[in-house]
Amino acid sequence: MHGVDQRTLVTLTREELVEAATVGARRNAEDLADGKGIGYFSVYDDWGWTVHIIGAIGERVFAKFMQVPWEPAPMKGVDVAGCMVRCSMKATSPLRVRDRDADDKVYVLVVNNDPKTFLRWRVAGYCSGKEGKRPEWRNDPQGRGPVFEVPQNVLKEFVWS
Repeated sequence: MHGVDQRTLVTLTREELVEAATVGARRNAEDLADGKGIGYFSVYDDWGWTVHIIGAIGERVFAKFMQVPWEPAPMKGVDVAGCMVRCSMKATSPLRVRDRDADDKVYVLVVNNDPKTFLRWRVAGYCSGKEGKRPEWRNDPQGRGPVFEVPQNVLKEFVWS
């Protein structure tokens, strides 16, 4: 791929993808059973299933990228290696940071690099919650309340020695 640092690309195995999708489905089922999730995810026709599954896949990708074991945390916990992982099926998606996101946490963006198989992903970069909350990035793209949409081109890159 032209212009993309190959070290930011991660390929999941079929087994890793299924594992992550199962974790995401479990999280969503638990939220639904507890009466949570429907309000926030009501903009989606699938009641949040896609959001939870893609989120868990993003965590799995980032754990593989960081070469650390993936230990799926409960919702609202730290996702992987002290970072909060945000994931999108769109390769050009911005990193979304919310008002309630902690200023001192690190938020990582993982994007799909192969929508046909969902096996290839890219770690687009990261920023702190504080760095991501610039007024010019505030938007309400999905009608669920404002978020800050941090463009990929301003995200910090991971540095390898």
